[in-house]
Amino acid sequence: MSIDGGYYAIKGFIYQYDATILKIMNVPSEDDLIAIECIQDFSTKDEIYQIKYKEAQNYSSSKIKKAVIQLIEEWKKNSSLKYYLIAYFKDKQPQEKIFTHDEIKGVISKESLLYSDEDLQNFCHNFVLAFTVDYNNQTQLVLKSIKKFAKDDEKTLLWYWCFFRYLTDKVASNQNLAKRICTRREILEKVNAFEQKYFDCSYKQFLGKRRYLNYIKKKVFPSRLNTPTKKRLFILELKEKDSNNKIANVLRKISDHFIKKTTNHFLGDAPYILLKNINKEKQIELKEKLYSGNFNFVDGYPFYGSNFKKDCLTQNFKNHKNDVIKVRIFNSDKELQLISENYWNEIYDFTITGIDFSSDTITKVYVDDIDEIKQIL
Repeated sequence: MSIDGGYYAIKGFIYQYDATILKIMNVPSEDDLIAIECIQDFSTKDEIYQIKYKEAQNYSSSKIKKAVIQLIEEWKKNSSLKYYLIAYFKDKQPQEKIFTHDEIKGVISKESLLYSDEDLQNFCHNFVLAFTVDYNNQTQLVLKSIKKFAKDDEKTLLWYWCFFRYLTDKVASNQNLAKRICTRREILEKVNAFEQKYFDCSYKQFLGKRRYLNYIKKKVFPSRLNTPTKKRLFILELKEKDSNNKIANVLRKISDHFIKKTTNHFLGDAPYILLKNINKEKQIELKEKLYSGNFNFVDGYPFYGSNFKKDCLTQNFKNHKNDVIKVRIFNSDKELQLISENYWNEIYDFTITGIDFSSDTITKVYVDDIDEIKQIL
C-alpha cells in the first residue's frame, strides 16, 4: 500500500488547529492570550505546545527526538514556562509522561552532549509528553467545547468552521508574529459578527430581493434626516459588465445621500470611493463621464504626471452653491492603505462575492448588482 503524504499532512494540520481551538475554549479567562504559530504550534503566557499526529505509527522515542530538541532550545530561552508535546500514536492511550534525566538523554541520544546534565534535569521538570486521542475523538471534544458557548448543534457546526477559518487566516495573513495573537473573547465576537453576515445572506434568499433591500436600508441607513458629517468610505465591488453609466449613477446617488443642498451652499462631506475590479482605462473613461456631467470629484492627483498626494484627497473643501466636490475617488487599494484606519468614521463594503472575516469596523452589504445600492440609500 502506497503512503498518501497529502492525507497525513492535511490530517495533521487539521489536528493541530483542532488542538488549538480546544485550548482556546478551555483557558480560564476569555481574555487569556493565545499565540498561534509564534513559539511552536501555539502558546499561552505560561505554556508552550507542539502537536504531533502519527495515525499510522507506533510510539518510539526516536519519533519525538526532533520535537523534544526543539522544545529544549525554547526552554533555554525561557526556563520559567511549561513545555508540552501533545502527540497521538496508534498504540498509546491518553496519558501523560514525565521524563527522568536519563530518559530524556535516551530520547535525544547523541545530541545530549550539547546540553549540561543540570539543564536536562531542569528541562524535565518543565516538560510533559501528553499522549492524546485520535483525530475523530478530538474533533468531538472540540465540538463539545464549542457547544458550551453556541448552545445548539447547528450553531456549533457553523462556529467550528468559523473558528478554524479565522485561526488559519490569522496565520496566513500575518507574517508579523505579533498579529497572530488572539483571545477567546475576540474569536467569539468575530463568530457572532460572521453569524450576522451569514444571516443577512440567507435572509435575502428567504425574503426576496425587494424586501431584503428594504431590510438593509432600515438596518444600515435608517434615515437621511440630520445625517451627520463623517468620514465615510464606500468600497464597491464591480462586475466586468458594469457600464460606466451605471457606475456614475451609483456614485451620484451615494453623493446625493450625504451631501445636502441648501439655498446658498451644500452641507456634508464628500464620500470616499474605492472601485474594485476596474481597469485603468475604464476608470479614466468613468472620470471623463463624471467631469463632462459637471460632477466634481478629486482623486489625489493635483496635476498631470504627479504622484498620488493623500492631502489633495482629504483636504477640506468649501462647498458653495455651484462648486461642490461630490466624491473623493481612490484609484487603487495601495492608495487607500496610505490612510490610517482610524481616519474613518464609517466604512461600507458593497460586495457580490459573499461571506468573509473582514474587520468589525467595516459594514458588509451583500448585493447582486451595484444598482441595488440606489435602492438601499
